[in-house]
Amino acid sequence: MEYIFAFKKKKKLGFFLLEDSVLGSFDAPVPGKVAKIFVKLNQRVEKGFIIAIIEAMKMEHSIVAPFDGKIVNINVKESQQVEEGFVLVEMDKKDG
Repeated sequence: MEYIFAFKKKKKLGFFLLEDSVLGSFDAPVPGKVAKIFVKLNQRVEKGFIIAIIEAMKMEHSIVAPFDGKIVNINVKESQQVEEGFVLVEMDKKDG
């Protein structure tokens, strides 16, 4: 499964962008294990770039960048168990 997140005014699962801000975060769409992280701190990514993969119930969920930007915070490590809604990565659109 692939998740491409859109802007939201209120926090919901997936990607959200704070109002009047260029910062957003990627939340875990399901509880599971972080199988792979494809980004590093301060890395610039393009729209469509796979940020991470979450494994849940033998399925892989790809977390995909919704726009060009720069990774400003990574809150997880590979093999870490996360709950639904846990903030995985934060991204800055302005620096993209």
